[in-house]
Amino acid sequence: MIILFKLLSVYFPLLRRSDLDRISKSYFYNRIQKKEKKL
Repeated sequence: MIILFKLLSVYFPLLRRSDLDRISKSYFYNRIQKKEKKL
């Protein structure tokens, strides 16, 4: 668990600028759409 945290602390800043931002946006966008469809 500690190793995983260290890896995240290293890679997160690198990913954050490009991939992670896109992934998180698309992920939340998809979740919001699914919730709207259920309603």
